Amino acid sequence: MDIKFRQKITDKQRFRIITKIKQSEIIELPENKFNELVNEVEDSQLFKKLAALDNENKKIISYKRFPRTDLSMKFLELHEETSIDKSKVEVESLINSQKEAVLIIKKIGISNFKKYFLYDELENSIENISRICEISKESVRKVTNLVDKLAVYDEFFSPSNITNDSGLHYNKIVKIEIDKSGELLINFFSPKYSQGKYVINYEQLEKMKELKSFSKDELTNISEIIEKLELINRRKTIVFQIIEKLIIKQRKYFISGDESEIVPFTQREFASQIVQSESLISRAILNKSIETPLSVEISVQSLFPSEKDIRKRIIKKIIEKTDKHLTDNKIKCILMKDYDIDISRRTVAVCRKELEG
Repeated sequence: MDIKFRQKITDKQRFRIITKIKQSEIIELPENKFNELVNEVEDSQLFKKLAALDNENKKIISYKRFPRTDLSMKFLELHEETSIDKSKVEVESLINSQKEAVLIIKKIGISNFKKYFLYDELENSIENISRICEISKESVRKVTNLVDKLAVYDEFFSPSNITNDSGLHYNKIVKIEIDKSGELLINFFSPKYSQGKYVINYEQLEKMKELKSFSKDELTNISEIIEKLELINRRKTIVFQIIEKLIIKQRKYFISGDESEIVPFTQREFASQIVQSESLISRAILNKSIETPLSVEISVQSLFPSEKDIRKRIIKKIIEKTDKHLTDNKIKCILMKDYDIDISRRTVAVCRKELEG
């Protein structure tokens, strides 16, 4: 007699499964959809209440920037000829609003813009910013509106130049810069990333609940908004960890711009370092690109090459620089002599076949 055992899933296991599914869904969101979600959460009255409590010590939500990160100022450049999907945005209106806001930003200065519109945003009302920066409330609204548009319409403010035969659309997420000391800095194109992650004061939240500081509806929605913030944090953190690790691992390439300086570094290797699944990392880097200090755009995926990828890249370079009719054995000798790569003639043949395909 065959006896079938049905494994019972515990509530804890079910919760973990649901959480993983939600994490995967938010990781897979296109950049503009992700930023729309962030805007939607931050525009809610409940979020504003949790983030803007008068006493700093009682704040439940605040921002914490990731180390060595900032906002790229490339949005100050106008891209009137940028090719984007005009069915999703009125280009003329976007350009006009950008022109007005850029003039205001230049008037108050970049440091004040970052201080009052980005990194201390949760602590400043329109009235306070207007008074401190000596601009009208309407001007404050125009700059705030630009920040929101900057996040959602990234293809306008920082368009990707990568073309792909499969028709995939890339999102350029960061510009890597070199500071005066030679350190590599991460400048995000989206203010939602440059602001960093949310810091949630769970202890203070429980105290406020005990003091009955929330209405019945607010209490019902608090768990949902906290869950969304945690998921948003997860995505932001993983993206930051990826870029942070890449500028360490591929530092020589970012400095020189020479693709031969790119070293083997697989997604599996990275996933094991941050204790995440390889599939999650693959989803996180899909269709994302980076602008190097030399203003070269490169896909994030190409910065995670295997040993085989490196060999193929070098073989392609050898063929392009010398003679397309080189024998496999001749290429094998060049690899050993010039690159200290010792592989068989058969392996060279396989790499060449894959390059031709």
